[in-house]
Amino acid sequence: MWPHWTLVPMVSQFLDSFKPTAQMVTSMLKHRMRPIVEQTGKPHHISSWKLDPQSLKFILKGNITYARILPYETTLVEPQRDLLAFIIRQLYCKDLIGNVMGVQKPQKDPATGQSIPTRYPMLEEQLVRLFVDAMEESEKNPDDPNVALLWWNVSSLLIFFLLYSYVNFTTFVKGIHDDFHNRGHVSMRHGRDFLMWSLLQFISGSVAKHTSTDFMPVLQLFNFYETEKEPLPVPNLESDKAASRKLAAAALYIHLARRGNVGKDGEKPGLFVKTNRLQFALPTALTKHYEFLRNISGIDDSTNKVSVDVATSLYKDFKVPVICSTFSTAQDYFQHIVADLVKTISGVPASGPESTWANAETTPMPGKNCSALAPTLPMPMDVLDAMSVHAKMSVTHSIVAIISKHITSKTAHAFMSPASVETYCRLLVYSEIESLCVKGLMTQLLPHVFKPHAWGILHIVLEIFSYRIHHVQSHFRLSLLNHLQSTVNSNPNSQLTKHFQLYSAVETASLRLITSLSNAEITAQRATPGGNPRGDSGVQKHTQVMYGDSEELNKVVVLSLARGIHINGLEQSSPGWVKEMLTQIMAKTPHNWPPHTLDTFPQILKDFYNVNNHWSVSRLFLIIDFFRTTRNPKKAAAPTRRCWRKTSRTSTRSGPP
Repeated sequence: MWPHWTLVPMVSQFLDSFKPTAQMVTSMLKHRMRPIVEQTGKPHHISSWKLDPQSLKFILKGNITYARILPYETTLVEPQRDLLAFIIRQLYCKDLIGNVMGVQKPQKDPATGQSIPTRYPMLEEQLVRLFVDAMEESEKNPDDPNVALLWWNVSSLLIFFLLYSYVNFTTFVKGIHDDFHNRGHVSMRHGRDFLMWSLLQFISGSVAKHTSTDFMPVLQLFNFYETEKEPLPVPNLESDKAASRKLAAAALYIHLARRGNVGKDGEKPGLFVKTNRLQFALPTALTKHYEFLRNISGIDDSTNKVSVDVATSLYKDFKVPVICSTFSTAQDYFQHIVADLVKTISGVPASGPESTWANAETTPMPGKNCSALAPTLPMPMDVLDAMSVHAKMSVTHSIVAIISKHITSKTAHAFMSPASVETYCRLLVYSEIESLCVKGLMTQLLPHVFKPHAWGILHIVLEIFSYRIHHVQSHFRLSLLNHLQSTVNSNPNSQLTKHFQLYSAVETASLRLITSLSNAEITAQRATPGGNPRGDSGVQKHTQVMYGDSEELNKVVVLSLARGIHINGLEQSSPGWVKEMLTQIMAKTPHNWPPHTLDTFPQILKDFYNVNNHWSVSRLFLIIDFFRTTRNPKKAAAPTRRCWRKTSRTSTRSGPP
């Protein structure tokens, strides 16, 4: 007989003797602490919240969890589901989720060009939980703005996680269905509408790339409507802001039905928006919605011509967003609607020759001989909110095409219409289409502005980044700052220096970008221009230029750097890249700091400026010397004041550059 009955108490007592040690080396109530999700979405590079992506257990070091070392408290070795559930409810949490779970976007294999996706079941479980909780909250108060904001967030997360294959769509839908089926209550009037609207965001943009069978599990969720014995009433498109959401289930059915038509009997996804060969009986509750959407398209069955007055409906009701969200995969029909929509807000067609712009109506703008295309009313925010992600992406693409024509056009006699610029600004705030909006702005538009000297478009871009966008991801802001510092601020012979208003806008944008950098962003190691992009360790670095030839801006960079070093606790590390950056800044703009400011700097910056003591002749010293040596300062400064007033009046009359 094995003496296990004797050994078990001894081993248990031996393990329990380490509990005081385990308590000494752990944080109290760590399982209840929650990270702060910053509005920039940038995670702190020194973070104590690290979870194993497969088990959601706290990681102690490397890939070792707490359960494998000492007898820690049970709360530390359990899966931290509540922690992840708290994070994914916050806005702009995508980067923080990747940092906490240690997951990265799948990289493409250079040999095959394919990326290997990795599924995370625990993340999928919490996403299902979040959707279920959101549906229950929607039943309590469907008109609460916080509920709409919650659904906007979860819809964006769903698109992001499905795009990178972190979760599986089939098991995700099945998880929601099983959760309500097991609890025995599937009748949720408001929550089901929010759910269908959220699923429509993803399916409308991806159904063309997949077969209809990939989305058949969604039909299980139509059981939410089986409890209704009578058809649901059609919402009023003139007054009901939630019309698109209430019609989302029928619109989703139309998308799946149209996808099932492709490839059968030679039928293509063109103007055939009313056909249906989907072998699924639509619930009775959705029959009126379905017939209403089929008839709202405005297509003449005999001629296949579209008769929808987009210009009138855009500012009067919600007919345009309902049509765009329902028929965005019927390309021939949908492109006709989008073309009319873009022409309404821009004054010119997105496609076609530039010769048509000559007869476009214009409106006067402040300045001398300055005018813009006539439309001044942008798309209402309620209309944009009611459009699907796919529809918003198509509108954005059309506006970008018009901006590109303005950049390359040599015959354009007017600036972009105020309506199109304001609509573009409003589209930039939607995080679910960020890849096309902000990324497209940085990679497609901005590099092409400088070659043809399209200073009007550059001024618009700088105004957008300075005053309209507040939640741009850090790598986009660093990229713009790098472009401005290396292309504009470091080139004294640039033609931008001849345009006072534009150059002032460049400096203002650079200042706002520098001051908006968080502590982790300002202290991130980066290579200097012209240097080796790889360090001695062979680790790839990001090439960013944060400084230029402006002493004021470079001083702001140093102040931001001091803040980041102090808050991140890097005073003792003395990284070489800090000294290298300071050396480059001093080479471009020699300067110094007052002793009382220098005393508050981190030690690494203080030591550097004690060695590199360079005083520059600033405007302040010139003014002091001027008033000290001049007997009549007012009379002596009169010529300079007259010259400045003349320059200011000239800049004001000339309008935007």
